[in-house]
Amino acid sequence: MSDRQTREGTFSEEQRTRFTTLAVRRNLSHVRWREVNPYGITNPVSVGLQLAATLLLWIATSPLEQAMNELDGDPFNPKLKRHWGEPDFQPDHPEGLRANLPRWREAIAQGKVEMVLGGDGWHVIGLRARLGEPGGDSPVWEMTLDRERLEFIVDTLAWALPFWRTPITLPAPSAADAGHSEKTRKGKKGNPAEPRD
Repeated sequence: MSDRQTREGTFSEEQRTRFTTLAVRRNLSHVRWREVNPYGITNPVSVGLQLAATLLLWIATSPLEQAMNELDGDPFNPKLKRHWGEPDFQPDHPEGLRANLPRWREAIAQGKVEMVLGGDGWHVIGLRARLGEPGGDSPVWEMTLDRERLEFIVDTLAWALPFWRTPITLPAPSAADAGHSEKTRKGKKGNPAEPRD
């Protein structure tokens, strides 16, 4: 990325999608860590809320259909390839997310998306979108993602989208990096390390 691109903010669709994905992936990783390792005086965190917000951000701002179509031919690692073969990522599966992306986008535009909350009223356990006729009581289309399915979709997209058009490769760890283990000084108790992408 050139200095001029950085100054002027002239990024391509895939660059914007990649930057957004890397940012939300890091944020989700932090929220998951905070939920398991709370420290100090802190507000409760909800991984479900972050998952829902992340998926809605992608649907509303990224050309997901185009990215998914192009990613179909990418040589993913075996685990990601298995995930990509699931119904939610197949274009011809009528109940999958990918086939229903236009409806999700329309539901977002109409304000017809709601988070399904758990009994405590704080933790998100699902995400629901619906479309209906004006004045009608029952929706003509509705789709609900439970927490497990929502998490699977977001995690798969978080790892796949950065590979859209421009693969990202991390340099191999150097010998110097291998010597720096996460040790704490004798007698000192260290906080658990935050995960790194």
